[in-house]
Amino acid sequence: MDHFTGGIPEEYIAILHIDLDKFKSVNDAQGHDAGDYVLQQCAKMLCDLVKDRSGVARVGGDEFIVFFKSNKSIEDVFALCRKVIACISVPLVFRDRICNVGASVGFALYRPDGTDDVGAALTGADIALHNAKQAGRGQCRMFEEHMRDGAIQQIQLGHEIRDGIAADQFEPFFQPQVDTHSGEILGFEALIRWRHPVRGLVSPFEFLPAAERAGLMGELDEVILDKSCAAAAILNKWGLSHASISVNMSMSLLQDTEILARLKRHTDQHGIRPCNLRLELLESTLLDERSDIIVKNVHKLIRHGYAVELDDFGTGHAAIATLRKFSVSRIKIDRSLVQDIDTDAELRVITSAIINLAEQLGIKALAEGVETSGEQDTLNEMGCFLAQGYFHARPMPLADLRAWITGHFAAKSGAMYRQTPESGLIQ
Repeated sequence: MDHFTGGIPEEYIAILHIDLDKFKSVNDAQGHDAGDYVLQQCAKMLCDLVKDRSGVARVGGDEFIVFFKSNKSIEDVFALCRKVIACISVPLVFRDRICNVGASVGFALYRPDGTDDVGAALTGADIALHNAKQAGRGQCRMFEEHMRDGAIQQIQLGHEIRDGIAADQFEPFFQPQVDTHSGEILGFEALIRWRHPVRGLVSPFEFLPAAERAGLMGELDEVILDKSCAAAAILNKWGLSHASISVNMSMSLLQDTEILARLKRHTDQHGIRPCNLRLELLESTLLDERSDIIVKNVHKLIRHGYAVELDDFGTGHAAIATLRKFSVSRIKIDRSLVQDIDTDAELRVITSAIINLAEQLGIKALAEGVETSGEQDTLNEMGCFLAQGYFHARPMPLADLRAWITGHFAAKSGAMYRQTPESGLIQ
């Protein structure tokens, strides 16, 4: 596990890089006085934990470095990391208000005899911290040499993403959402893609982690919001004013205190209404309670006419509580609860219960990832007619959208739809 040649030395210096989880939530919801109090208390905790055998320094807005000399086993360092996480996770009280934060920790080791580079050890601790945060909040990781290559690749990818944004290489692909009972086109989900000049079309799974690490999620949000609003305006011109564009809301966007003004700027620019957008949230985002500002923003968006829906529904731990807490207009049943539903009796029971729950609460349910006629037929039998998936259409660029719409209407009953040259496709 170590990066020392020949194993762990008899004496070493451990460098811990600590990041406070949920600290931004405290600042946003309770103000900077509360944030300053949390920082002071966390600094005191760290000093008390390591005492006089080490040093503690604040190196960023919510980050600390702890270093200490040891001749004990590596488990001694892991034990200290676990104590750091446990102590910082204890709720703090500031002016009768509860401040909940946590910690993620990465650490690296180096020899104090001058044969190792302290700068490299600091970088290693930072890389280990990033790996800890990727594993989930409240984790600790030790730097291992193989992590360095991955980190360098992610940094290089971050530079490419920044250049790609400047070169307008990112765009939304649109996957249709349909009503299988009426044949109506409900709208389209906007899914980000990267047209890389060398790699070709790159999926979000390959670049979003690097974008988040590089602090570029806000810029990507702006690109997709702008182009999705432009697409909604085009749908209006084609006579599909009832159709909406579903946009995935990143954590960065949801924590923005100016989110309403930000969305209004885009909708006004393209002449669309709030109802032309659907804002997709992961239910874990709301259940996590990472930030009161997220909850406030969601309620604010709903009050101003934006439809909010929960994505990947059924994969969280308190879905019913979420539905009761928020005025959710639609849930999207996760693909894992749809795949092979026509042949899996147990899955049918679970998914049917979700569909019935939504119906009783007056909430629409849309099935994601429908790929076969058997799956769609089974969902229809359960009363779930709203669908999205490869069985109906793959995500496509805006340039291909009108041809698909024309083909969809042509395949449906002529009595239900008509096409006019002047207004395009209308119901």
